[in-house]
Amino acid sequence: MNICSEIRSSPFASLNGLSYMEEEDEILFSMHTVFRIQSIQQQTNQPKIWEVHLKLTSAEVDQNLAFLTEHMRQEVEGGTSLHQLGQLTARMGEYDRTQEIYELLIL
Repeated sequence: MNICSEIRSSPFASLNGLSYMEEEDEILFSMHTVFRIQSIQQQTNQPKIWEVHLKLTSAEVDQNLAFLTEHMRQEVEGGTSLHQLGQLTARMGEYDRTQEIYELLIL
């Protein structure tokens, strides 16, 4: 995992020595942190395990992400947060979840 400490919109903290799993190097990221997949490799000695290399990114340094974020924001613009979530789940084809959300709205 590559983490650029210059990306201020994605704060993170090391949990070394603080976590229950003391032998692991854990990092806690803030909500809405976005990673770009750099590569995916299947482990030769363990074919059910895949190694995924991630790179921390944000709309402030990635123009494609900025464009996508703005486009999605415009797609679900207006209404309440639940209405926006319903629009988003419908666009994703998650129709059962969309129905649950809209049923909450009519209560």
